[in-house]
Amino acid sequence: MATPAHVLVSSTAVTTSLNSLTITGLPQNYRDLIMVIAGKGPGGQTGYVRVNDNTSAGSGNNYDLQTVERKDAAVTSRSNSSAERAYLGFNQNAWTGSTSQIVIRFCDYSNTNHQKLMLSASDSGADAVNFIGNLWKSNDAINRIFFGAGLLAGSTVRIYGIVGEEA
Repeated sequence: MATPAHVLVSSTAVTTSLNSLTITGLPQNYRDLIMVIAGKGPGGQTGYVRVNDNTSAGSGNNYDLQTVERKDAAVTSRSNSSAERAYLGFNQNAWTGSTSQIVIRFCDYSNTNHQKLMLSASDSGADAVNFIGNLWKSNDAINRIFFGAGLLAGSTVRIYGIVGEEA
C-alpha cells in the first residue's frame, strides 16, 4: 500500500491577536485533513471547532463527543451526545497564555455517505493533555472550519491534506 502523503493546503500565521478563525474553500480531493494549531491563547477559553454553515451557537446540537483528560495526576472523562460544537479540550484554563498544540484529524471529510469523525489531541503547555473524539452528525462534506477560541500573535494554524491509503 502507498504511504500517505501530507500536503499543506492552508497556512495562517497570526500576526494580530484573533478572537476566532474561519478557514473556507477547503479542497475536496484528499481523504483526511489534519489541522495543526501551535501557539498561545488569551486564557479562560476552551478550544472548539464547528464545520460548514454550522458555525454559530444555537445552530444545532449535532455533535457527539467523548473526552479523556489527564491533568497533573488526575484522569477525567465525559461525553455529550448533543453538543453544539466539537470540543478540543474541556479544561477552561487549557488555553491560558502558555504555548500549546492542538492536532485535529478530520476523517474522510469529503465523503458524503456517512457522518464525520474528528479526532483531536491537545496540551495546555505543561500540565494537561486532552484526547477527544467528536462526531459531526451530518453526511455533508466539510468545506469550512471555524476555530472558536482566541489566538495570540505568533500562533500558527496549518491544514494538511492526506492522500494515499494507510498501511
